[in-house]
Amino acid sequence: MKKSITIIYSVLASLVLIFAIAFFAVNIYNENAHGELRTEVRFEKVASGVKAALGKSNITASEKTRQIENTIGDTKDFAYIKIMADNKVIYLFPQDFESESNINSRFIIAKDRNFNANGSRVNISCGLYSLRPGTIFEYAKISFFIILIITLLTIILIIYNNHFDKSSAKKTYKSKNPKKEFIYKITEEDEGFDEEDEPEEDDDSEEEYVSTSDEIIEEVPVETAEPVEELPVETKKEELPVQDFEPVEIQKEAKPVSENGLFSADTGLGWESYLMTRLDNELNRATASELDLALFVIKIDGIGRKNPVMKKICEYLTVEFQFKDLLFEYKDDSICGIKISMDIDNAVSFAEKLVAEIKNIAGEENPTVLTGVTTRGIRMVSGERLLKEADEAVKHAAEDTANPVVGFRADAVKYRKFLEKN
Repeated sequence: MKKSITIIYSVLASLVLIFAIAFFAVNIYNENAHGELRTEVRFEKVASGVKAALGKSNITASEKTRQIENTIGDTKDFAYIKIMADNKVIYLFPQDFESESNINSRFIIAKDRNFNANGSRVNISCGLYSLRPGTIFEYAKISFFIILIITLLTIILIIYNNHFDKSSAKKTYKSKNPKKEFIYKITEEDEGFDEEDEPEEDDDSEEEYVSTSDEIIEEVPVETAEPVEELPVETKKEELPVQDFEPVEIQKEAKPVSENGLFSADTGLGWESYLMTRLDNELNRATASELDLALFVIKIDGIGRKNPVMKKICEYLTVEFQFKDLLFEYKDDSICGIKISMDIDNAVSFAEKLVAEIKNIAGEENPTVLTGVTTRGIRMVSGERLLKEADEAVKHAAEDTANPVVGFRADAVKYRKFLEKN
């Protein structure tokens, strides 16, 4: 919903809720304020009717009881009624009522009257509600239904609004901060492209740079390529030479990693020499699981590797990327990060957050922070290709420092056609 509609509805809903509460409070107050006068009138009417019924001598006792009940009418006004003639109970409400001493409430007004009727001494004692329970229930019920209707309507509008926002978010993506992205289009000349053959950089490159400032980028529907059937490979048995060989001396200790360990002492991140191996492995896993993979190259120009501020920046990145072994030193001034299950739109937003926080951590150092982002998408690409795309994105970010984040988006339609032809 638009902001103005939301404000108008919020004001109207608040006024209706205030009305419901005020309606209940005002009516209860009036009921209690006029309780004494109302009970006095009600008791006088009952006393007169009972006196008239018992004063008749030409009717039966059952007929007298019926006339008394008609005079009393609705008993919701009474906490109790007790009518006695010559110390004998002729009418009692409720039936299990025992004594007036058991009634103790400031909302019950006791009334008592004695008179003679047809030669009998009659006593009427009543307890009338100054604030009737039935009236409280009626006003409370009306207020409750008003509040319930407003609450249900608000819940429905919230659910609809959230569903509408989620549906819109799936179809479009709008950047809060202006940024750039470039699109690599596979043309007919690229049909013979092989992962091992990287396209050379020249002025006639088919990479297109599109400014996404104040634009909505629509996601391109992508069809996954059919799996390629693997052809059986004939294995050839190799005959071992007949001659004897000297036994090879087994070394006592084999080191799978460099003498410096897996992580750099300066930054705490992985060495650049391990980047390609890990990136290729993660690409294979993502391809097998049909997941996306995002690669980030973050260039921090102005802070050396041994600077304590760089250590804090690396600690922050470790928290954001969640896994320490998915972050690597890259070149002399960059950091390379891998993020699983993240598409290009979310990756660009994530990169913007990283750039802002890195500048905040750096403070007075005021480094130039540029970020290039690329993703696997539906492509079957090598780690070397992804790294080249991210490097190119950083170069384009350097051309306009006002937009420090640049994302690389592959043209899904061109790529699908390329797969169909090959």
